Formats: sequence, C-alpha cells, structure tokens
Amino acid sequence: MRHLLLALPLLLGLCQDEARIDDLVRKLDDADLEVRESAVRDLIKIGAKAVEPLRKAVNSENAEVRLRATQALRTIENDLKARQVCPEHKPLSLKRSGTVGEILDELALQSGVKIEATPALREGKASVDAVTLLQALDQVCVSQEKLTFSTGDDGSIRFAADRHPRSPAAYFEGFKVFLTEVRAERKTDFKEASVIAQFSIHSAWDPRLKPIRFVRYEALEAVDDTGKTVEVGAAAGNPLVFGGGIVMVAGMGGDTDVSGPQSFGLKSLAPEAKSLAVLKGKAVFSFPLVAVPVEFENPVKGLSQTLGDIVVRLGSIPAQKNRVTINFTKSQGDPTGLKEEVIARMAPSSVIAVDEDGKEHTAEFGPAPTDNGSGFNISPPGDSPKSLRFQANFPTLGGKEIKRLKMKFSDAIFEKTIPFEIKDVKLP
Repeated sequence: MRHLLLALPLLLGLCQDEARIDDLVRKLDDADLEVRESAVRDLIKIGAKAVEPLRKAVNSENAEVRLRATQALRTIENDLKARQVCPEHKPLSLKRSGTVGEILDELALQSGVKIEATPALREGKASVDAVTLLQALDQVCVSQEKLTFSTGDDGSIRFAADRHPRSPAAYFEGFKVFLTEVRAERKTDFKEASVIAQFSIHSAWDPRLKPIRFVRYEALEAVDDTGKTVEVGAAAGNPLVFGGGIVMVAGMGGDTDVSGPQSFGLKSLAPEAKSLAVLKGKAVFSFPLVAVPVEFENPVKGLSQTLGDIVVRLGSIPAQKNRVTINFTKSQGDPTGLKEEVIARMAPSSVIAVDEDGKEHTAEFGPAPTDNGSGFNISPPGDSPKSLRFQANFPTLGGKEIKRLKMKFSDAIFEKTIPFEIKDVKLP
C-alpha cells in the first residue's frame, strides 16, 4: 500500500503529460494560426515524450496536422541527435592544491575522463581553480617547468615531460579558444606613428567531443589598452596599412589547411597601444549528426543524391571498375573547410562496393588527386558552388562489375556557438 501511494504522484504526472501532449497535437489543426504555431513550439519544448504521439500524427489524414507534426518531430529528433554528439556540459568545481597526482585523480573523478601520468610526473606540486576540464589541465601544466598533455582517439588524456604552450585563452564548457601568435610592427616617420598587428587564433575541445576540425569565428571585436575600439578586419593578401593599423582577411594555417590556426588583422589600432584589453567573439563548432544509408544501384557517372546541404554525385568509373570518383558539392553556405566536413560526415569504412557475385568490398576513401593540389573544382559564375572530388579505391574488387555502391553519410549538422572573451593580450 505504501509503495502504491509513493507511485501515485508519478502516475498522475504521466497522465497529465499525455493529456497535455494530446491536446497540443489536436491544436496543430486549430483555426487560429498563432495557436497552431504555439502548439508546435510547445511540443518541441516537451521533447522526447512527444516523439511517439507526433509519429502517429505524421500519418494523419489532415494535411495541416501532418505538416506541423513533421516540423516538430524533425526538430525534436535533431535535438536528441545533437545531445548524442554534444552532450550537455557538466561544470567542474575543482579548487585545490597538492601533488599533480592528487589533482589529476580528483579531475578524473569529477570529469569521468581517463588520465594517465607516470609516477615521476605525479610527484610535482600544483594548484588549480577551474570550472572546465581544459582549464584545469592547462593550470596543472603551467605549474611545472616541463609538463604537457595529449589526447587519444578514445577520449583519454596522457601527460608527458615537455614544455606546455602558454597562451592567452578563454574557456567555455568543453571548449577552449586561444591565441597561438601575436605580431606587431611599430613604425615612426616624420608624419605619424603607426603599428601593424595581427594574431592567430585556434580552438581545442574536450577529447570526448568529435566536431568537424574547421572552426568558424564570428563577430570578432577588440578594444586596446587606450580604450579605443579596434576593428578585426577582413582583406585578402598582404598587409595593407591604413593610418594607425592593418586590415587582413581571416587566413588559414596554410594554403589548404583550414583545421589549423586562423589569422586575423587589426585595423585602427592606436600607435601607443601596448596590449588589447579584450578580444571577444564567437566560435562555431559543427557536429555531424547520425549518418544515414546512401545507396546507388548499378552506379554510373552522374547519379546523385542530396543529403541536407551536400549533393553527392558519382564521377568517373573506369573500365576496370576498381575505382570510383565521388563529388561532394556544398549547395548552401560557405564551402570553406569542405574536405574536413566531408571526412567528418562520412562514417568510417562505410564506402562499400557490392560486386556481381554479391560480395562486399570496403574502399580506401580519401580526397582525389588534383592538378592544383587544392582538391577544389571552381564552378563558373552562376553555376553550382565549389565542390570536392573524393576517390574510393577497391583493391580487392579485381575488376569485377559494381552492382551497388553504398555508404553512410550524415545528412545534417548541429552547430554549437561558444562565446569567448580573451583579456590582456600583450602586443610585442
């Protein structure tokens, strides 16, 4: 009897939830537009509990109900997938002094991350006051002359006796935004003094997270130590001096390396400035959601499928049938970082050819060789946007005919926007 009384509030709560969800589903066909739109928003807020009722509503005979139920269901399912690839962050509360070993043990306990360090490295003394994993790791490392860490594909962390990079940084949840380089050249002539400056910015993340390696930086702003607002500019090519500063485009770590640090220039920097009081902005991290099956029956050149914002089109299939070229075209948005995006969205070892005997052959998959080395094919103005050729090699196929080509590719991306603020950036 006592157990029944304890369970009664839970049962009542479940019944009330079901009644509310059923009521909201009925409102998807309300005569009032605002009521219909409000019902969609409320169902999305309810989340996972509304999935099954919405799946039933998708098959409704009423077109309006089907449309709005599909809208709400797709949003909820994408939100649930997003939580799988980027779980809700659980902040740390680590404030203590002691040996490196004691601090790492406490950090591993709070974060759930496997941390490895040799007995000799654990003997040093350290002090931390951190609320994120990466912040704590950095504080432990800078407390020692030679102590740094690396991350493994399995999400583990391993410490080593080497110098740890010390750089201005900002931490937010499972992410870190930091400066890898700051340059400034000061000039004085008979007319005026000027300073040319630029910085390189990079990101890191909790080793358990697997975002696309290209990070987008937005809304960058800076104020120097004189109180002057400094424009973070965008102009291609060599530095262009305008009075007291510089304007540059956001460049990459190399000609084709978009996964490394990105460089920006500063315009209208005060000549007497010795530092940036603050540099702030937003870093956008992209996570591929669950990969979906993609299949081409009797594959020939030109066959295509659209997966979200990416068009997958088959290219050349040589006579020996041991190699297939696959073109990936970004149909929406900026194609920068397309190579990293395709690699991240393609499920590992999922490109498979089925031969005429029904036998499967796993491909060696990667970017196809190109004449200019960039991997990009620039389309004519007004034509399709930039695309990238990949190549699937089948060493075990032996020249047999491909009857079916299949792969798994993520048809959607979840974007996580992180605000950051880096203070007191010294100018050389």
